Amino acid sequence: MKASFPTFRVGKEAFTDLRPPGRHIQLLTEPRLVALAANDPLAARSRLTLADLEGRLLPDGAPADQGPTAGPPATAAPHGPVSDLTQIFKLVELGAIVCFLPVSVADRYRRAGITYLPVEDVEPTTLAVMWPQDSRSPAVAAFVRAATTVVTTAYAIGHRS
Repeated sequence: MKASFPTFRVGKEAFTDLRPPGRHIQLLTEPRLVALAANDPLAARSRLTLADLEGRLLPDGAPADQGPTAGPPATAAPHGPVSDLTQIFKLVELGAIVCFLPVSVADRYRRAGITYLPVEDVEPTTLAVMWPQDSRSPAVAAFVRAATTVVTTAYAIGHRS
């Protein structure tokens, strides 16, 4: 199966495949938390391991105990395709799935029906901006500067989102 890549636009430039050897800048590395239903028995704990998530599914139907980068599941997700965060949060609240999210996303999307917990054996996630090696676009340069400024400023004043 060939991977497909979405097309991103910055100014008048369109980029489809941004895999290396593109240029990039890492903006932020932060822990991932697992989002689970507030009424899940695991929600009463202070931290988890991947093994604790056995029997639970990720939004794409992959087993949660294999981690956030487990790859495509052997079968389709029982709840059907999920296309946005609103759907993910609703399915988490219902206990249909769990989801690994960066701390900054968890901080921004607090909900009464969701508990966010650290998972000891899950690697942190990195937010990066990547662009084609040969790009000389002023719009791309401005975007990279703006993204860097937003992250730097937000963390300098203590905000995570």
